[in-house]
Amino acid sequence: GGGGAAPAMGAAAAGGGGGATSVLPGQQASSVITRKAGMDDSGARHHGTVFFALPDGSALLYNLVGQATAPRPAATIAREIPSKVWYSESLAVANWLKKPQRFRVSFNRVKCDSSVLIKGLDYVDVAGGGSGEYKVSFFAYKEAVSQFEVVLRNEESGEYVCYELTMRSTAPGTVDSINVSSVVRKASTFAVRLDNPLASTVNLSVSCTLADNSKVTCAEVQGPTTFKLPSRANGCECSFEYLPLRAGPVAARLTFSSYELGAFHYDLQLTARPCDPLPQESFKAHLGEAVTRKFRFINYCPARSEYTLSLQPPGFTAAATTTTT
Repeated sequence: GGGGAAPAMGAAAAGGGGGATSVLPGQQASSVITRKAGMDDSGARHHGTVFFALPDGSALLYNLVGQATAPRPAATIAREIPSKVWYSESLAVANWLKKPQRFRVSFNRVKCDSSVLIKGLDYVDVAGGGSGEYKVSFFAYKEAVSQFEVVLRNEESGEYVCYELTMRSTAPGTVDSINVSSVVRKASTFAVRLDNPLASTVNLSVSCTLADNSKVTCAEVQGPTTFKLPSRANGCECSFEYLPLRAGPVAARLTFSSYELGAFHYDLQLTARPCDPLPQESFKAHLGEAVTRKFRFINYCPARSEYTLSLQPPGFTAAATTTTT
C-alpha cells in the first residue's frame, strides 16, 4: 500500500503512567523500557501490565514479569602493594536519590588471611544527588592475594552499593631503622616492638646478619634465636645487646620470620667508639729483683681466642701469646 501517517497508539504500563507511540506501516511496535528505582535482591518477581489502545477500537494487553538481582559492583579495583605497609584506597560514592543518604559500611572478606587488617569509618553521609568519598585502609603481614568487598548500605531502605577490591601484597621492605651506639667492649641494649593480630601465639625465628652479606652473622648483636609472640600482642618487646669489639660503624639487618606473619626486617646502624684507657698497673722492685704480676681481662669473643702481647719499654717480659677460653 501507499504511504501515510503512522497511526498513534496509547500505551499504559501499571504504575508507570500512559504515553503514545507511533508505528510505521508494516513495522512492529518498539519495546517498552522500564526502570526500577528501588532495590530488591530477595529473588521475588515483580508483576505489571502494559495496555495498547489501537486506532480501530481494539486493544492489546501484555503481562510483564521482572526480577531484580543484586547490583553490580560500583567499582572493581586491583592493586599491588608491599606487605607490612598500610595502604589507603579512596572510593567514590554516588547518591542515586535526590535526598541525603547515610550508609553503614561493612567489609566482606571474600578471600583474606586471618592476619589481614581492613579498617575504615563505620558510616558515610552523601548529599542528595551528589557524591562523596570513602577511604578504606588495608594492611597485610605477608605475601598473599586478598579479595574483599566494601558494602555501603542504607539501613532504612536496605539499598546498598558495593566495591570489589583485590590486593596483591608483595615482599616486605624495612619496617624500621634502628641506631645503636656504644663503647668498645661495653654492652648497649635495645628492643624491638612487635604486634600479633592473631588469636594464637606465633613462634618467630630471629637472625641478625651483615647488611652487605646475608650469609654472615653479625656476632656483635646478641639475643634470642627464637621468640614467642603472644596472641593479640600489641607492642611486645624483644630485647637485644650490642657488644662491639672493634671501633667503627657496622650495618646489619635484624629479621623476625614466621609462616603466619611473614618477615619483619629492621636495619641496624651500629656505631662503636674507642674505649677509654684502662687503669694503670704499678710495679715496685729493687735493683736486680724480678717482680711478677698477673693481669686479668675478659674474652668477649664467643669462642676460644688467642691474643698476641706487646710490651713497652724494654725491661718488661711476658709470653708472646696467651690463649683464653
